[in-house]
Amino acid sequence: MDRGTDPLSRMPAVAPLLLADVLDRLPARLQRRLEERRDLARDWTWSAAAGEVVVSTGTAVVRVRPASGVVREPDQAACDCLLAPRCLHVAAVLLALPISVDDAGPAGRPPQPASEAADDQVPVSAAARAAAGAAWQACALLLDIGATSAGLVVQGELLRAAHACRLAGLHRTASAVARAVQRLAELHAGRPEYRLDFLLGDVSDALTSALAVATAGEAVSRSAVGVARRAYATVGSLRLAGIFSEAVMSAAGYAGVVTYLADAEGRLWTVADVAPGGPERVAWAYGAPIEVGDLALSHRGLGRSGVYLQRATGSRDGRLGTGRDVGAVRSGASGWDGGVPWERPPAAQLDAVFAALALDQTLRRSGWDLLFLDGVVVGVRQAALVLSTPVGEVSCYAPTDHEELPYRRNLRLLGSAPGLPLRVVGRALTQRPRSLALLAVGPGAAAEEAPALALPSDWLGRANLGVDVLQSAHVAGGERGPVELPVQPAAAAPDPLDPLARRLGQALTGGRVTQAESAWADIDRDAALLRRRQLPGAADRLEALRAASLRGVPDARRRFALAWTATRTYHVAARNRLSRTSWG
Repeated sequence: MDRGTDPLSRMPAVAPLLLADVLDRLPARLQRRLEERRDLARDWTWSAAAGEVVVSTGTAVVRVRPASGVVREPDQAACDCLLAPRCLHVAAVLLALPISVDDAGPAGRPPQPASEAADDQVPVSAAARAAAGAAWQACALLLDIGATSAGLVVQGELLRAAHACRLAGLHRTASAVARAVQRLAELHAGRPEYRLDFLLGDVSDALTSALAVATAGEAVSRSAVGVARRAYATVGSLRLAGIFSEAVMSAAGYAGVVTYLADAEGRLWTVADVAPGGPERVAWAYGAPIEVGDLALSHRGLGRSGVYLQRATGSRDGRLGTGRDVGAVRSGASGWDGGVPWERPPAAQLDAVFAALALDQTLRRSGWDLLFLDGVVVGVRQAALVLSTPVGEVSCYAPTDHEELPYRRNLRLLGSAPGLPLRVVGRALTQRPRSLALLAVGPGAAAEEAPALALPSDWLGRANLGVDVLQSAHVAGGERGPVELPVQPAAAAPDPLDPLARRLGQALTGGRVTQAESAWADIDRDAALLRRRQLPGAADRLEALRAASLRGVPDARRRFALAWTATRTYHVAARNRLSRTSWG
């Protein structure tokens, strides 16, 4: 099966510094034209052949020749028009490419060994402090004028800051700034994948990590610095049991399957086959052989098998190396009966999930947000399958809205059997109370006269909900349709922190002016509402943000950025605390 037929889904990434340089040298009149139509190149004809991407504009042809999937040098993007290389065509094409968030270029630092821990102290060099300061200033400028007003010049400053941070080894800040620029491109182009909460997270991550480095003494924690991705080290021999396989479809056009395996200590490891493509690539990856050392198994088989590895390699986040030097032997089938992940108490699992939220993404281990629970089906409430579990009722949602994947259909079928005992794996949705993105299910402890999950024998006691299609015959004793539950008033209650979240989003989108004197009466009402909800700390942060919006005072931009960062930090901590408390 084709791994994806859309040429745009196979686009290479562009290095931040190259994109910044190309935008800087573009003549002013062409910059204005590109500002007006950020997605200009999307209307041109794209094709891929012989290791290059060819873009035909109708009057010119741009050829992009990436190295290892990334365009880093000016001569890797060439146009045949008379204005090249300072032409609109090259700039528009590079602006349409995804930004490489992990690329330092040939001069970049080598990745750190996988043995470094999140609480390591990292020396802060003068170059790192200067790069962090530049990133802080660039993000403070973005906050001051607002995302909707952040044109190509501001984005160029952010891209240069990202490159400087990458060269200085500040991987967390560099990645966050590069992701923020990608979100800005989505916003200005009006793309449907744009999400304000993603931009909020990236900008606050960049500001927080940059400030930690810029104000540190001689050393700073590894979590503030981050690590380079895909740093593999030898981990020796591993005896692993396949747990489940997850279907992956990203807004960036990547698709495939990730399989999770557990070792004897309960640590999770992953093997992935994710590449550019659409829904058809998920099915292809699930059934196609993937090599783990000298062993070739499909993801369908790997997630249901025991595997013994010798000379195994792995990254700090739990990704297994699949090189030919690894010795691998299949050691029979793996089951969920007495599975190590389910032996850990739910409260301990939840504590670990919420503790990991404070870490940089590169320091979180694979499966850090997974919960392994036993429960009984109650029914369906709106879009959620409701389970009764040892930690109370849990709402289980489909991880993605893609209709091509069977998540939703499978959940509704399970919802037709109240009383059905299940053993489940789901991803904790930390921004929703008592919620999971349900990934896989298996039969729970049998109960007399209760419905039962009767899966095909070759599924070995589990259904991967994004790739395995459940049939009504698999749910013995179910009703003819999902059993709908009434909507609970508590579930429809507003987020108590909503006034704070709203103001943070307004400030980032529209800039400091949105919190200025004309909005103070509304801000005071929001602060009073937060106090009535017994959230005086949130009210204090909102009032501090208002005070920092004053115009005409010295260092106003820095004051506002500091207040916004502190308010966002409080909001994230309070939201996570409320979410954890909701689980009991």
